[in-house]
Order: sequence, then structure tokens, then C-alpha cells
Amino acid sequence: MALGPKECSNNIFFFHHQHDGGTLDLRDMLSPVELSLAPSCEDCLAWSPDGELAVAAGDSVQILTPKFAEHGKQKNGSTSGWHITRFRTNLFTHNEWPSCWPQNRDDFSIAAEQSPSTVRALAWSPPGLAQFRRSVLAVLTSNLVLSLYEPLGPRRQWTKVGIVNHSLRNRFSPSEDPNGLALRKCLVRSFVWCPPLQMPASYTDSVPDPESRWGVQMLAVSNDHNDVIFLRVQRSAPASSYSLDLLGLHSPDAQGSHYSTYCPGSILEYALQTKQRVLSVSCGPWIASPETNTDDAYAATSLVVMVYGSQLRMIKLVAALKASSAEEPPIYNVTVDVTAHPLSSRAEEWQEHHFTGLLHWVPMKSHFALAASVNAGYFTIHIPQSAYGGNGKKLNQTTVRDHPLYESTTSEGVESQSRHLEPISAMTSLSNERTHTSTLHLGTLGGLCFKTTLEKFNEKESAQVPQWRKTVEDLRERFDLNHDLSGWSVARIWGLTSRRNVIAALFTRHGTDMVEYKVSADDRAILIFSTEDGEHGEDSQTLFVPTIPQQETASAREKREVAVQFVLENYDDDQPHGQRLVYAAACSAIIDQQSDPTRSQARRALEHLAQVTGADLSDELSKSTSSNVQTIPAKSADQLDGPGAHLFERCEVCDAGVAWYSSQEAQCANGHLFVRCGLTSVAIQEPEMSKYCSWCHTEYFDEEVLACTRADDLGQLHRRMFTAFDTCLYCGGKFQASI
Repeated sequence: MALGPKECSNNIFFFHHQHDGGTLDLRDMLSPVELSLAPSCEDCLAWSPDGELAVAAGDSVQILTPKFAEHGKQKNGSTSGWHITRFRTNLFTHNEWPSCWPQNRDDFSIAAEQSPSTVRALAWSPPGLAQFRRSVLAVLTSNLVLSLYEPLGPRRQWTKVGIVNHSLRNRFSPSEDPNGLALRKCLVRSFVWCPPLQMPASYTDSVPDPESRWGVQMLAVSNDHNDVIFLRVQRSAPASSYSLDLLGLHSPDAQGSHYSTYCPGSILEYALQTKQRVLSVSCGPWIASPETNTDDAYAATSLVVMVYGSQLRMIKLVAALKASSAEEPPIYNVTVDVTAHPLSSRAEEWQEHHFTGLLHWVPMKSHFALAASVNAGYFTIHIPQSAYGGNGKKLNQTTVRDHPLYESTTSEGVESQSRHLEPISAMTSLSNERTHTSTLHLGTLGGLCFKTTLEKFNEKESAQVPQWRKTVEDLRERFDLNHDLSGWSVARIWGLTSRRNVIAALFTRHGTDMVEYKVSADDRAILIFSTEDGEHGEDSQTLFVPTIPQQETASAREKREVAVQFVLENYDDDQPHGQRLVYAAACSAIIDQQSDPTRSQARRALEHLAQVTGADLSDELSKSTSSNVQTIPAKSADQLDGPGAHLFERCEVCDAGVAWYSSQEAQCANGHLFVRCGLTSVAIQEPEMSKYCSWCHTEYFDEEVLACTRADDLGQLHRRMFTAFDTCLYCGGKFQASI
């Protein structure tokens, strides 16, 4: 099913320029930011892989995007390290959220129907799903509708591009269930983005498949009927629409779930069981699965954990990738097998705990660790790799630990005797690659901030004071002094998130032991940043530099040659657009003085083009064997109107020929100057056709806009090339529509 708008962008750029990206001033980036909002849910802060922060703020979401230092000066002379934008999440059309007539009391939720649609949860998808291989923001509102958002257009306006409930509605049609259960099956209670299912890359391939670079994107949602549903999410270009395919479903068994406080088998216990819901879902990392069929290209296993009512349940998810076609690159289908995990048999070890919903997987080197919030504390489960994959022989090696919270904790880990009863409201983790340790950071609505270092499998964790707590306390004391509260104030932690070595925390400040009067205009939240490792220092390049996969750590010149070779290998393309692309790659190889094998390949491509098109390419062929070529002159008027004229570039302003003297810029015989595409080396003569690297600002053709202007006739070679090289060829940065 396709979701989202189907129009192409007709925005026009009035400026073309290629220059080096500016540096980010980390002093501004890591300074506290005061936001005019009131958080609407716990764990309300999320940091995307692209560096954008999302904050749940009532019926809207605020997005903080890092900006360059040269653009950081504001008109009033102050500086800010972030662009702040806001968009509403409670605006739905009738088709997006249809009216629901009253049902019976078990299947109709007045709270959801009359909800103001405030944000209850948000999360970024793994990179590679949205336009320009960026991340999609999923937002769950209190009307139990899960929506997908991404920024579209040169102004990056956040637009709703899909609603997950529509896919559930197609799967659970109301006509199949006249009793009203279909309504509950279409409402989303919780969700989580699964880690990308990445097929191992073959390092012999110069250009790995998208499934190796970005992986297959999967979404796990739980509906109001307590079904955990796994969906594959795909984007269709250039329509900016999304398709969600149902892969598997799991319904937890309510039997055996007893409330120890009440009499087993009583009417009260039955009523509680029928009303309990799946509060949260968390999908663990993928590990290679031995359960692989001969037709599978790759299979992996993940442990999915959910909080069902107040109890913890575990699901074993086995996913397999299968090549469905012999195309290049191949298209892969996904099949999943969902069963109860063998670790569920050890549920009696944590059955007495009341889980409150927050779940977080902590990355470890030798095993897997799960942290879960419980009443007045948190819970950790250490799982060896064999038990994680479902091997019953090692299940007894799983370690379970209970961590109660106390009001004060010293840096040496000495706990006081006063229990802290506020639930955990935020949770994140940091990994230290040098010491191979992970640190779990937690915060509560009662203002408690602490961290726990998870080192070895059998060592007991000890709570410590994080560095960001000092900033929280300093700002709370300033608030206390400004309002003369005499110490009767508290800082409530609403969200924690991390990026590389930086922790971001969102908190609000309130007076205690009093009634708090305020209006919406007085809502304030503070966003702070802290580096926990002093050796990294304040280095913006390590915080926001683009992440380059291991198989793509070649130099810019080597990457450029790989792209040229990729095109020249397809010199037998019989489409005019593809032939022009091959000609441009051959000229680029000659001008840039590429290696001898590449130049020989360029000569073969030129010979083939001259034979099939009848174009006069004698000048190019003669220079393909020379070692000191500086210019390929512009073609004459007769050549521009003769055989093979579609190969040559013609100035759109004056109709003159365009010479080849550089792979970065082009100039016609009358002096009109253009920028060449950083990938294809074709001159960009129409400004609305461009996209830009967000890091180094190199200009490229926007393949989706090209497809719109050419009536979706982009050509197979163009599609393959833009799919293979979907990030900046020179720095690995993500693209954007404008600069």
C-alpha cells in the first residue's frame, strides 16, 4: 500500500555555488538551549543519525538542526548553534483519521476519540529510508495514530508522508469482524524501529548493494488488541510515498499472567487481564542466524522484548532476505518467523517486578544487555550470544539483576538509605570503544540523575554521578534563586539521548510543596549537552562529521574513479540519456588523467558510441591515449546538429557548444559558466535540477526532479548510478534540496 503525497517539487533555485562546508562551533552547539515548550511524554527526546534533535511538545514537535558557524550570528548579535522549527501533529484529514461511531464498551475508547492528539512517543528511523538517505520521524499521538514525517522541498518543510494505521486497516478489515475488534486492531499503542537488517557486504564489489549499506527497514508496532506486528517500510521515488508490508504477527498469551496481589482465578484478576495492554516494544540487535535455507541470501535473529501490562515478554524474530530477481542491483524480499523466545521460560525470575515501560538495549562487546524500568528502580538482563539466538543450552547463563533507586548517590557509589520512589522517565547509553565498556544513563521525574557502567558479564554494576548532573543542578539553583523558593524546587528529567560521545538531556524546573500557576506562554524546558569522555574534547568534526561505512573509506580521487568506471562498464546502453552519460564519463576520464585501465575503458566506450551513433569522436579518441590533455574543445554548429548530437552539451542560453576542460565546471564558447554534477560530470544548466551535499556543498543532479521533468523516463543507467552513489562522492555527507 502506498502512502503519502505524489507530487514532484517545482521549486526553483536562484544560486549555484560549490564550496567547502563551514565548521560547526561546538561552544554554541553544547551551550544550554531554552525551549518554549512543555514536554508531553516521558522519553520525549530523540537524536537522529543525521544530527537533528526532535522534542515532543504537546500537540507539536520541535526540531533542532545544527547550523554552521558562519550562519550562527543572529540579527541581535547573539549566537545560536541550532535552527529550531516546529510542526503540528494534531492536524488530520477525514481520510487520515475517519470518524468512529460508538462501539461496545470493550472496543471503543472515548479517550482516544476525544483526544487532542498530543505526542505520546517519537523515534527516528535508521538512516537510508527517507529522501536523500536520511531518517524518517515516526510520531505516535494520543489518538493512537502513528504518522511518518520527513522534510520536503528546498525549505525542508516537515510533511506527513504516511500513516501506519492505514496498513493495519487494510489487514484487519472491519467487514471481517462485525464485533468491533477490527477497530482496536487498527489503533497503535506503541512502536519501535528495528535495527536495519544489513546483508554482509562483499568487499570485492566496488559498489555494495543498498541492502548492504543501509539495510532493510522494519517497524514493530503493537495495536490495541495486543498484537505485535512487524512491517517492512519502503520509500517510492519520486513520489515521496511509503509502502508498508505486513511481515509477521505475534499475540502474547494472557494465560499464566497472574497478579500476585489478587486471588488467582477471581473476577478482579480476569478484569485486570482483559484490560492490560502492550505498553512498549524494543527490538534488539541482529545476529547471523544458523537457520538459513538454501534460497536465503542472508538470515538473522533478533530478540524482541515487550512490556505486556506490568510484565516482560520476549519474542524470537528470525528474518531472511531472498533475491527475487536477477536484476542489477537485485531486489530482495523479506520473510520473518515470529515465535516465543526460550528465555520466556525464565519469566518467574522477574515476574514479581512491576515494569513501567521504558526499555533500552545497551551495546556490549561480548554479550547483550537489556535495561528495563521498574517501580522505584530498574532491571538489567545480561544475555550471552548463544542464549540471545534462542539456544536453550545456555539459557541458564543469563544474569538478572535488580537495581533499586536511592535519593542520593556519591561518586564512589555509596548508596543512602532513603529510597527514591519516582519512576525512571529517560534512559540512554554511551559506548567507549577504547575500554570496550558501556555506560547506562538514567533520569527520573523526581530529579535523580545517575549512570551505571556495564563492564563485564559477571561484575556488579555501581551507580555513579554523571557529568551532566552538575549542569542540571546549577540551572535548578539559578531558578530557585530567581524565584526565591528557598530550596523547594526540582528539575524533572524528561528525555535523554546520545550521539557518539555527547549526552543530551531535556528537563524542566518546578517549585515543590506548592501549587504551580502558569499559562502556556510560560512553558520552558532546558536542553543541555555534556561530553562524558574528556579525551575527545570539544571537537565538532567528530560529533557531526558524516559517517562513512568501512567499505567506503577510499580517497575522493579513488571514489571518483570508481564512479567513472561504473558508467563506462555500461557503454552498450542504447538509450540517449545513458549514451550521453557514458560520453561525459569518458571525457571526465580523459581530462582528469585517470589510471590507464580507466582510460582504456573510456576509449572502448568512445569507439562504441561513434559506431552506434555516427558521431565524430576522432578528437576524443586521439586524446584518450595522450598523457597531457587539458581541454576537449566545444563542438561546432555542424556537429551539434549532426549525427550523435545528443551526446554533446549545448548551452541552454545561447545554443553554443560547451567545452571540456574540467570535471567541476563548464563554459560555453560565449562565456556562460555552469557547474558540473559532482557524480555524472554533466553541466547543470537548469537551477531547479540540483541537490547539494549538506557537508561540503558540492552540487549534484537531483534524480527525482529529473524523473519528474522527463515523465519518469530517467533511464536505467541513471537510476542504477544514483542508487549506487546515494551520498556525497567526496565526503560521504547526506544530500539536501538547497543550501
